Amino acid sequence: MPTCTSPSRRALLLSALLGAVSIHVWADPAGQGPAAEDRRQALDRFIAKKKFVNEPFYRVDLKEADRLRYEAWVNRLARDLRKLPPSRQTKPVVLGLFKPVMKKFDSAEGEDQDRFVGYLEERWTFSASRVRTGC
Repeated sequence: MPTCTSPSRRALLLSALLGAVSIHVWADPAGQGPAAEDRRQALDRFIAKKKFVNEPFYRVDLKEADRLRYEAWVNRLARDLRKLPPSRQTKPVVLGLFKPVMKKFDSAEGEDQDRFVGYLEERWTFSASRVRTGC
């Protein structure tokens, strides 16, 4: 009977991220205007949000030092992405920022890795829908 091998968690995370950055999500083409300001404010709220805490779908017993470290990694990534000018918001550049953070999560528990991807999807799905619809 043939054996099936499932893709590694890292490969699955990278696939999720590829989907999340399939369009420019951080600024309008000119990098100005109300839509860009709305995205900056949404990003500020995202950064201010306490992360890696118990939620209905994410039950965790993290040490506070680990929680704060994971939160700092996610927030640093969000700040780095915010600094990118619109002309640099390409998939290779954005993925280049994601990969080192993903590497840091290699030693984390699977649930924490999944939650990391969840935060990215939460942030980028919102931004992507705003770019697509213009709302």
